[in-house]
Amino acid sequence: MDARSEIERLKALVAAIERYTAQVNAYADSLALECERKEKEASELRKQVAALKEDLKSNYGINICGSDN
Repeated sequence: MDARSEIERLKALVAAIERYTAQVNAYADSLALECERKEKEASELRKQVAALKEDLKSNYGINICGSDN
C-alpha cells in the first residue's frame, strides 16, 4: 500500500471515529436528560409522600416512620 492510499484510509478511519463519537455523545446527552427527568419525578414523589405522611399524622394520628420523615 502506498503512502497516499494509507493517508486516505486513515482519513476515512478518522471520519468514521468522529461519526461514532458524535453518536455516542448524542446518546449520552439523551441519557443525561432522562436522568434529570427521573430525578425531578423522584423529588416530586418524595414531596407527595411527605405530604401524605403529614396528612395522616395531623388528621388521623397515624405516624408512619421512614427515612423521609
